[in-house]
Amino acid sequence: MTENLHLMVDLETLATHPRSAVMELGACVFKPGGEIVDTLAYDIEPEGEIDPATVYWWFRQLHTGEAPKPPQLNRDKRVSYAHALGRLSLFWERHQPERIWSHPCTFDVVILTEAYRLLNLPELPCPWTHKQTGDTMTLKWLCEKLGLEVVRPEPDNPHSALSDAIAQAQWLCSMWSELADNTP
Repeated sequence: MTENLHLMVDLETLATHPRSAVMELGACVFKPGGEIVDTLAYDIEPEGEIDPATVYWWFRQLHTGEAPKPPQLNRDKRVSYAHALGRLSLFWERHQPERIWSHPCTFDVVILTEAYRLLNLPELPCPWTHKQTGDTMTLKWLCEKLGLEVVRPEPDNPHSALSDAIAQAQWLCSMWSELADNTP
């Protein structure tokens, strides 16, 4: 049986709503068995709305040392949001994932979908549909309801979008495995 591919995305932002300024995009294509097939990461020139409370949260992370690699320190490597979305579309096209996942689906996927809509470029439509979105929080809830304990792996570099996306994909695969092994 061939395993279908899936895509996990993670964003680091300067707000917490659909038009948030995005600083970093990380994505990984993975198989439900846990294999990471490919990755994509961009530091992005922030465009969009900035929330002072979120900026303060980032400041606290830096001040307390909880953000080992803060986004946006590599100014010379930043790309435009449109460029990053274009590369994400090509990534999607190359791998043809069955589903796009995030933690939770009401944040990262919503922000990306809104960004494609706002760009309004006929040559750059959003590559997924609302029927292709998946949510780690729902699987976490199902595991809890069934009394299954699945430990969420720590990312190698917390608050790095790619590192978070990989850890979330690994967690998702662990939850899938536990659910498959423990349900009739």
